[in-house]
Amino acid sequence: MAGSSAADGLNTRAEDSGTDAIGPGMRRRAIVASVVGNFVEWYDFSVYAYFAVVMAPLFFPSHDPTAGLLATFAVFGLAFLFRPIGALIFGRLGDRIGRRLTLAIVVLIMSGATAAIGVLPTYEQMGIAAPVLLVLARALQGLSAGGEYATATSYLVENSPPGRRGLTGSWTYSGIGLALLLGAALGATASATLPPDALAAWGWRAVFLLGAPLGIVGFYLCTKLEDSPDFVALKARNLVADSPLLSSLRTQMGNLVLTIGLVVVGTAQVYLVLLYMPTHLSARAGFSLPQALLINSIGLAVFTVVVPFVGRWSDAVGRRWMMIAAAIVPAVAAYPSFLLIFSKSFAGAVAGQLILAVSTALWAGAAPTALVEIFPTRLRASSLSIGYSVAVSVFGGFSPLLVTYLSAVSDALLAPVLYLVIAAAISLVAALFMRETARGELAST
Repeated sequence: MAGSSAADGLNTRAEDSGTDAIGPGMRRRAIVASVVGNFVEWYDFSVYAYFAVVMAPLFFPSHDPTAGLLATFAVFGLAFLFRPIGALIFGRLGDRIGRRLTLAIVVLIMSGATAAIGVLPTYEQMGIAAPVLLVLARALQGLSAGGEYATATSYLVENSPPGRRGLTGSWTYSGIGLALLLGAALGATASATLPPDALAAWGWRAVFLLGAPLGIVGFYLCTKLEDSPDFVALKARNLVADSPLLSSLRTQMGNLVLTIGLVVVGTAQVYLVLLYMPTHLSARAGFSLPQALLINSIGLAVFTVVVPFVGRWSDAVGRRWMMIAAAIVPAVAAYPSFLLIFSKSFAGAVAGQLILAVSTALWAGAAPTALVEIFPTRLRASSLSIGYSVAVSVFGGFSPLLVTYLSAVSDALLAPVLYLVIAAAISLVAALFMRETARGELAST
């Protein structure tokens, strides 16, 4: 740690060296680049989840459809085991070389891995090598995703105007909502217009291959930006951490545990409500895949619109109260929402999905900025990468697998409800222990 005078000088950063000095054009470009980074990651992950039903027999042929689906979601979850490794690698890079360049690297890796899935041979064409290659591509996606969220979100919030960090940080999940919406729309269009044979032969591949141009656009945008003013100021004073990972583990352990707790309910909702829902609707609730994707798309559209309003609200009422509400609401809303979804009525399913989408937006609108504000600039990318990736790996990536299994061996209605209630209880405890972070400046060291 640097001397107190230098640290104090950075912590009390004057307005002319802070985010106020950023021009509106530069700020807009920074927001777009950060949102595109998240967009690419979540588009890539969403199309895998949405096309799981199509891909399962191609890579994991089985006489039992549930067994093939479980194997496909196991590979989906396997990528999340690599997220903590990616967090260690890219989180460190984010604190050492800067947010902008790190974001450019992870966007390229993610989009390349997604495009690779689009050209993989099937089990019938290559035997056991096909699912092995799928696992490798998913591992690359997991590695890059491990550093993407923390890097993009830190960069976004560090470029925010005074008094609007919540609103600016909320664009993280608005971009994610748009990515999921695009994936769902493409999935609905392909499944509704293509014959089953064409969808299995090439339709799903076209959607994955779209990840390549998206990645190129994201990389180009990142190369046209400067790093965040907070990181630039840190670097100018020679306060960049030599070993950010070790420093994070040594000085931020309490905040890391807090972050994991706060993320649990959000990641459970995002992966269950926004990503897994089409599969659950089609496999368990009796809807066709096009109907399931349409229901999901309606929910995603509402989620995407609501998120920035919640972010702005968190600037007014504070982050702590919003995070408490974001834990209580899903616990209360879970049962009636899934009761509507399993009513076998299209209108009922839409209503249930909308309740869940708004519940998820409460967390997604406030959480990105709240999580960034917990950590100092010097260790922010590393610390947030570690805490976020651990929570997502345990409670997010394997949620489709776990809920699919629980639904197969127990009540299909109660399985997701129980999962959300447990996650909400964990995050409520964490939210009660967090301090209010919305009023002060971002800590630097």
